[in-house]
Amino acid sequence: MLNLVKEETDRLTRENELLRNEAKDFKKQLMLAEINNGVRQIPIPTKRSISESNKVNEQKNVKKGNGKEVNEKKVKVDKDTKAPPSSNDSINVSKLDLRVGLIVSAEKHPDADKQYVEEVNVGDEGGAHRTVVSGLVNYVPLEAIQGRLAVFLCNLKPAKIRGVMSEAMLVCACTSDKVELLVPPPGCVPGDQVICPQFPGKPEPQLNPKKKIWETVKPNLKTNNKCVATFKGQVLVVEGKGEVNVPTLADAQLS
Repeated sequence: MLNLVKEETDRLTRENELLRNEAKDFKKQLMLAEINNGVRQIPIPTKRSISESNKVNEQKNVKKGNGKEVNEKKVKVDKDTKAPPSSNDSINVSKLDLRVGLIVSAEKHPDADKQYVEEVNVGDEGGAHRTVVSGLVNYVPLEAIQGRLAVFLCNLKPAKIRGVMSEAMLVCACTSDKVELLVPPPGCVPGDQVICPQFPGKPEPQLNPKKKIWETVKPNLKTNNKCVATFKGQVLVVEGKGEVNVPTLADAQLS
């Protein structure tokens, strides 16, 4: 009985081997036929090839990630080290609406001991007056500003000062202990524009506080050693009428 089982097993083994060989031959013939017909052959993946492929892809991803990181860092460094464009060249005195104004009346601020409230004609359409608040009580007597011509910055954003809306700023030369109003040249009338010919341009309709235009221009507004008002050393004038000056304060800040 055992011999019969062994013989049957051996027979089946031989038949299976013959069938495997035939299958290989058919497969080989099929592959050759496909190649002859231009069909691309893709090898069946094995466990080893799958493992090696995954390893290669991981390495590529790491390299790709590193490259991206390096590029991002490079871009960041370039942005950080790149010098910001200078906007100060375009921000100059031409952005300021500086005008000759007539102080029609002035009185002490009802709620601020150190400030005057002035009604000023700066040549607005229809002859309308502007209200201006100035902290000059400790420096300039009230009678010294009544009815006189001065220079006003007219495109500041209006601001309420101790309950009074101030619509312009009286420009003065200042030191630590003395203040003098700017003196327009003879022949001026309210509304005459004060300019610096070396810095031509059109004033802003209203200065945007966020752009810090006044704060940028102000440090370069000074009187020179002849008491003449200047911007970056260039004289401020009323065109066709002359220079703007102060009585005695040389090399003083305008504010």
